[in-house]
Amino acid sequence: MQNLLVRPFKESDLPDILKLESECFNEPYSKELLLREVTLPITRIFVAQKGEEVVGYVFGWVVGETGELNRIAVKEELRKKGVGKRLLKEFIERIKEEGIKELFLEVRKSNTPAINLYKSFGFREVGRREGYYRDEDALVFKLNI
Repeated sequence: MQNLLVRPFKESDLPDILKLESECFNEPYSKELLLREVTLPITRIFVAQKGEEVVGYVFGWVVGETGELNRIAVKEELRKKGVGKRLLKEFIERIKEEGIKELFLEVRKSNTPAINLYKSFGFREVGRREGYYRDEDALVFKLNI
Protein backbone atom coordinates (compact mmCIF):
# COMPACT_ATOMS: atom_id res chain seq x y z
CA MET A 1 0.00 0.00 0.00
CA GLN A 2 1.37 3.38 -1.00
CA ASN A 3 1.76 6.26 1.43
CA LEU A 4 1.82 3.94 4.43
CA LEU A 5 4.25 4.81 7.20
CA VAL A 6 5.08 2.23 9.85
CA ARG A 7 6.64 3.86 12.88
CA PRO A 8 7.06 3.43 16.64
CA PHE A 9 4.08 4.23 18.86
CA LYS A 10 3.66 7.71 20.35
CA GLU A 11 1.40 8.45 23.32
CA SER A 12 -0.77 10.61 21.06
CA ASP A 13 -1.65 7.42 19.11
CA LEU A 14 -3.55 5.97 22.07
CA PRO A 15 -7.04 7.25 21.08
CA ASP A 16 -6.64 5.77 17.59
CA ILE A 17 -5.45 2.44 19.00
CA LEU A 18 -8.42 2.32 21.38
CA LYS A 19 -10.74 2.93 18.43
CA LEU A 20 -9.09 0.11 16.47
CA GLU A 21 -9.39 -2.16 19.51
CA SER A 22 -13.16 -1.65 19.69
CA GLU A 23 -13.55 -2.08 15.92
CA CYS A 24 -11.34 -5.16 15.56
CA PHE A 25 -11.77 -7.31 18.68
CA ASN A 26 -14.68 -8.89 20.53
CA GLU A 27 -12.78 -8.30 23.77
CA PRO A 28 -10.96 -4.99 23.26
CA TYR A 29 -8.19 -3.90 25.57
CA SER A 30 -9.20 -1.11 27.95
CA LYS A 31 -7.52 2.27 28.07
CA GLU A 32 -6.10 1.36 31.49
CA LEU A 33 -4.59 -1.88 30.20
CA LEU A 34 -3.04 -0.19 27.17
CA LEU A 35 -1.65 2.63 29.31
CA ARG A 36 -0.03 0.05 31.58
CA GLU A 37 1.35 -1.93 28.64
CA VAL A 38 2.98 1.03 26.93
CA THR A 39 5.00 1.77 30.05
CA LEU A 40 6.48 -1.73 30.36
CA PRO A 41 10.11 -1.99 29.22
CA ILE A 42 9.32 -5.29 27.44
CA THR A 43 6.56 -3.77 25.25
CA ARG A 44 7.08 -2.94 21.59
CA ILE A 45 4.33 -1.14 19.65
CA PHE A 46 4.37 0.07 16.06
CA VAL A 47 1.60 1.84 14.19
CA ALA A 48 0.69 2.04 10.51
CA GLN A 49 -0.19 5.57 9.51
CA LYS A 50 -1.84 6.65 6.26
CA GLY A 51 -1.84 10.41 6.00
CA GLU A 52 -2.69 11.64 9.48
CA GLU A 53 -4.71 8.55 10.42
CA VAL A 54 -3.48 5.52 12.36
CA VAL A 55 -4.93 2.59 10.40
CA GLY A 56 -3.28 -0.32 12.19
CA TYR A 57 -0.94 -1.37 14.91
CA VAL A 58 1.13 -4.28 16.18
CA PHE A 59 1.98 -4.90 19.80
CA GLY A 60 4.16 -7.46 21.52
CA TRP A 61 6.76 -8.17 24.16
CA VAL A 62 10.45 -9.03 24.18
CA VAL A 63 12.03 -10.96 27.04
CA GLY A 64 15.58 -12.27 26.72
CA GLU A 65 15.81 -13.90 23.29
CA THR A 66 12.05 -14.54 23.02
CA GLY A 67 9.27 -12.39 21.61
CA GLU A 68 5.52 -12.66 22.02
CA LEU A 69 3.20 -11.11 19.44
CA ASN A 70 0.08 -9.98 21.30
CA ARG A 71 -2.00 -8.05 18.77
CA ILE A 72 -2.23 -6.95 15.18
CA ALA A 73 -5.16 -4.73 14.26
CA VAL A 74 -5.96 -3.18 10.90
CA LYS A 75 -8.86 -0.91 10.04
CA GLU A 76 -11.49 -3.09 8.39
CA GLU A 77 -11.64 -1.31 5.02
CA LEU A 78 -7.85 -1.61 4.65
CA ARG A 79 -7.57 -5.34 5.34
CA LYS A 80 -6.08 -7.54 2.62
CA LYS A 81 -4.16 -4.55 1.28
CA GLY A 82 -0.80 -5.33 2.88
CA VAL A 83 -1.08 -3.25 6.06
CA GLY A 84 -0.94 -6.26 8.40
CA LYS A 85 1.95 -7.71 6.43
CA ARG A 86 3.91 -4.44 6.68
CA LEU A 87 3.26 -4.23 10.42
CA LEU A 88 4.34 -7.82 11.04
CA LYS A 89 7.44 -7.40 8.87
CA GLU A 90 8.46 -4.25 10.76
CA PHE A 91 7.83 -5.89 14.13
CA ILE A 92 9.96 -8.93 13.23
CA GLU A 93 12.78 -6.79 11.80
CA ARG A 94 12.89 -4.55 14.87
CA ILE A 95 12.91 -7.36 17.44
CA LYS A 96 15.50 -9.26 15.40
CA GLU A 97 17.78 -6.23 15.77
CA GLU A 98 17.37 -6.66 19.55
CA GLY A 99 18.63 -10.24 19.39
CA ILE A 100 15.30 -12.04 19.53
CA LYS A 101 15.68 -15.63 18.28
CA GLU A 102 12.07 -16.88 18.46
CA LEU A 103 8.64 -15.30 18.28
CA PHE A 104 5.44 -16.86 19.63
CA LEU A 105 1.78 -15.97 19.21
CA GLU A 106 -1.70 -17.33 19.86
CA VAL A 107 -4.48 -17.07 17.31
CA ARG A 108 -8.11 -18.15 17.26
CA LYS A 109 -8.30 -21.47 15.44
CA SER A 110 -11.06 -20.00 13.23
CA ASN A 111 -9.06 -16.90 12.20
CA THR A 112 -7.98 -18.19 8.80
CA PRO A 113 -6.80 -14.82 7.39
CA ALA A 114 -4.45 -14.30 10.35
CA ILE A 115 -3.23 -17.91 10.24
CA ASN A 116 -2.45 -17.54 6.54
CA LEU A 117 -0.54 -14.31 7.21
CA TYR A 118 1.53 -15.94 9.94
CA LYS A 119 2.28 -19.01 7.81
CA SER A 120 3.41 -16.74 4.95
CA PHE A 121 6.12 -15.44 7.31
CA GLY A 122 7.24 -18.96 8.21
CA PHE A 123 5.38 -19.40 11.51
CA ARG A 124 4.67 -23.04 12.38
CA GLU A 125 1.93 -24.37 14.62
CA VAL A 126 3.49 -25.79 17.80
CA GLY A 127 0.50 -26.28 20.08
CA ARG A 128 -3.04 -25.57 21.12
CA ARG A 129 -4.47 -23.86 24.20
CA GLU A 130 -7.92 -25.20 24.96
CA GLY A 131 -10.40 -22.54 26.01
CA TYR A 132 -7.82 -19.76 25.66
CA TYR A 133 -10.53 -17.50 24.34
CA ARG A 134 -13.84 -17.72 26.14
CA ASP A 135 -15.52 -19.35 23.20
CA GLU A 136 -12.66 -20.95 21.29
CA ASP A 137 -9.28 -22.65 21.44
CA ALA A 138 -6.10 -20.88 20.42
CA LEU A 139 -3.44 -22.26 18.15
CA VAL A 140 0.12 -21.50 19.25
CA PHE A 141 2.56 -20.55 16.51
CA LYS A 142 6.32 -20.08 16.61
CA LEU A 143 8.78 -18.42 14.26
CA ASN A 144 12.50 -19.03 14.52
CA ILE A 145 14.17 -15.75 13.61
